[in-house]
Amino acid sequence: MQFLFAIDFMKYIYIRDDDVYKCDKKFKRMFSFLKENKIPAVYGVIPKLATKNLSDFLNREKNENPNLIDIVQHGFKHQNYGGKIKNKYEFGPSRNFTQQRTDISKGYLRMEKLFGKNFTPAFIPPYHGYNRNTLKAINDLKIPIFSGDGRIPGKRNKFINLPTNISLNDYNKKGKSVALKSNILIKRLLASLGRCRGIIGLLLHHNFCLLYTSDAADELDGVDLGG
Repeated sequence: MQFLFAIDFMKYIYIRDDDVYKCDKKFKRMFSFLKENKIPAVYGVIPKLATKNLSDFLNREKNENPNLIDIVQHGFKHQNYGGKIKNKYEFGPSRNFTQQRTDISKGYLRMEKLFGKNFTPAFIPPYHGYNRNTLKAINDLKIPIFSGDGRIPGKRNKFINLPTNISLNDYNKKGKSVALKSNILIKRLLASLGRCRGIIGLLLHHNFCLLYTSDAADELDGVDLGG
């Protein structure tokens, strides 16, 4: 996988952009910011919703800049089968093993069809919602990489676990994603760098993140990410 980059000899960081399915203005703006600054990123694509325009775009960019892009599976259709605010999930308690395995498999096959060799075989559960049946399905399908929020019940999983440690978005009282102010973003980032060792994952959503705005970029300029 190409998305890891070193910030000192003990730590590596990766950025993951979720909910990717179309080439709209917000996605292209975020993508351009990362590309222009030569920042590698993981793009979590929703298989069922992904447009041909998106697959053409990402395939072209992956072929031209293979070290800056990883294209991975983000659920199947990002449908919420859980609660309205805090208990959202596409894969979780109300869905049995067979239902979850079927949807994950369908999504995986569609990712292979859309992206071929450019698809990195990794799975991200929408809303970071999952349970033991989800992980059982991932193991059964031999998907080698799982990226959630760090909750991994059991010790017999066959996949590599690459969770995100910090979100660059937040949620309001209605459960909707909102952008973090740049000063809070920087504080969270530096706090995470201070307490985490090894690989650190940063989660963002291009629809809400302020990472590409001038004030955030200015504040990041000169920050010692080596902590």
